[in-house]
Amino acid sequence: GGDGADEKKDYCLDLQGIILAFAGKVLLRPTSLRLEIGRRYGVVGQNGAGKTTLLTRLAAGDINGFPPRLRCVFVQHEVLVSLAAPVKDFLKSQAIELGADANDVAPCLRAVGFTDELARKTVTELSGGWRMRLAIARAMLQKADLLLLDEP
Repeated sequence: GGDGADEKKDYCLDLQGIILAFAGKVLLRPTSLRLEIGRRYGVVGQNGAGKTTLLTRLAAGDINGFPPRLRCVFVQHEVLVSLAAPVKDFLKSQAIELGADANDVAPCLRAVGFTDELARKTVTELSGGWRMRLAIARAMLQKADLLLLDEP
């Protein structure tokens, strides 16, 4: 119909007029941020422009108007602790620690490309790229509405 309802999109985040400052430096002047459900977005800017600060503040819900019911997880480019534990066992222990369902471990690992063979390797044996995928699988266990990745 012509009522415009078909054109209405579902947003997981719709912030208007946000201002972001850090260490006395204004990183964003009044800006709008609207994220549609099911879409992927990238934040691009020079080094020091405040990309990580923006993601950190979003993840903390530390932006005016941020909906408190929105579950947000921030995955930073980090080297996971070198462990002799197999990937699958490591992620199961993380699931327990996070209060997540350990039955979700295998599907989360598959979703980011782990084969059964790779999941039997130790975390120490993984390359940086596979460790990042493991960090993403860990974040997926938390069933976030918004998953923020910093330089994956």
